[in-house]
Amino acid sequence: MNDSGFLYKCSVMHKRHFPVKYLFKYNIFSIYLDIDRLSELNKASRFFSVNKFNIFSFYSKDHLPEGEVDLRRWANKILGESGYETKDTKIFLLCMPRFLGWGFDPLSIWYFESKDGEILAAICEVHNTFGERYCYLIKAKNGKWPIRDKHPKAFHVSPFMEIRGDYSFSLTKPEERLKIIINVVDDGKRLLDASQLGKRYSLSSFQLIKLFFSIPFQTFKVVGAIHWHALKLWFRKVPFFHKPEPPLKEISR
Repeated sequence: MNDSGFLYKCSVMHKRHFPVKYLFKYNIFSIYLDIDRLSELNKASRFFSVNKFNIFSFYSKDHLPEGEVDLRRWANKILGESGYETKDTKIFLLCMPRFLGWGFDPLSIWYFESKDGEILAAICEVHNTFGERYCYLIKAKNGKWPIRDKHPKAFHVSPFMEIRGDYSFSLTKPEERLKIIINVVDDGKRLLDASQLGKRYSLSSFQLIKLFFSIPFQTFKVVGAIHWHALKLWFRKVPFFHKPEPPLKEISR
């Protein structure tokens, strides 16, 4: 198995508790990449490419703010400004690939490890359907998994949930299994539970074909599901909140 990249077949769950109870689940698959070994992944499968068109592809620019072109340079800047040593760090990125050149990924996660393999931090990179991006820095304690942290919600994601309350993040080490838990709590009241649970597979042509037929047209499916569930919430008369201006800063630390 090429350890420069893997696939995770995942189940995503969102459960609202307020102002109405609402639950939905869907399947996706994500890629898990060593950002310093991207060139190796062009050889992993004829159906997958880095920074060029293919059936499935990864583009660095999808995970960078405007004006940045290098994943490692941006990550080192964020880590350095947050007080971390950046020399010899290992950086991995979990994200959904583009399909036929089109991509949308609600949540991508960067994992930062020391040269000794201890977890330093993670970044939860959030995208909304308005083309905006925002990040939350998740700090590890004593280099141990799982890593847990809290941040005030600062970014508009859904027009049916206002910007209030706190995110509570819990991330386990991506190995054979993947586990990401995010809760939204406001003044002691649970508003939302979200999870992404996955199983690891090799990044190969065989696995990509299997995933294509089990989760066809993934990008279209995810965007369509977001709007479909939004319509159902609207019919349930859940309050609608217009999108505010995005935050001036790019990350909560």
